Amino acid sequence: MPQYYYYIDETGTIDSSVGVFILGCAVTSDQQSIQKAIQELNDELINSLFYSRHWKNIKKEGFHASTNHFDIYSRFVSLIPALSFRSYFIVYDKTHPDYLLQLKATGASIMYDQAIFKLLKDRFLAEKYSMHNIIIEQNLSKQTAASFNIRVTEINKIVAQLQEWMRSKGYMTKDEKIEFNVELATKENKCLSLIDYLLHILGQVYVGNKEKQYLPFMRENYKLIEPTIASIHDVFNKLYISPRKQSMDLTSLPLIWPGPG
Repeated sequence: MPQYYYYIDETGTIDSSVGVFILGCAVTSDQQSIQKAIQELNDELINSLFYSRHWKNIKKEGFHASTNHFDIYSRFVSLIPALSFRSYFIVYDKTHPDYLLQLKATGASIMYDQAIFKLLKDRFLAEKYSMHNIIIEQNLSKQTAASFNIRVTEINKIVAQLQEWMRSKGYMTKDEKIEFNVELATKENKCLSLIDYLLHILGQVYVGNKEKQYLPFMRENYKLIEPTIASIHDVFNKLYISPRKQSMDLTSLPLIWPGPG
């Protein structure tokens, strides 16, 4: 049975009214080659005198887009196009009036579950006879066995809902089921660093930045990773973008400021 690995992370929070919330997923059938490439980059940096001033940060933080020095950031971004994966994103524009209406009507938890459902649906439809390994960053405030179990149970319920939807639409028989596994991991997992960087770049491009010299740099980074992006679904603006088929016009994005300060 083919194996697929879904590395899922997010940027922003749902239960606020500023900026955007983006849920992202990097999908690969060859996680070992990605882990190997990122580990080799890590080893190269650790063993290089040029990067010696960053050793402490690398050893403590690993590859984490929002905290890595520009020198490290650039090296990691340059690695991304060579990796074997495709990425998918769900965007909630929190400045859109429909966003606040839905938040009030359903609550943040249900909106998060809906984003997971949208993110996984087409992937599971395309590979319904494969094993789906879902790896989500463990960012719970209280890291206990009980909280782990609750998070895993939530994902199990979403996949169960997706399975029932596929059966109701005739995509699966009642005797067929989705084969999947859920794992909670930290950014020590090298592949989670990949989706973290992708989200950081897309988030900065989509939200914009008040430092005008910073946005063109991020747009260049976006152009570098764009061939790896299969889809961006901007839910409330009703946009479905397939950058691998048609390059996204970055100047048309709303540039939603994340808030004051």
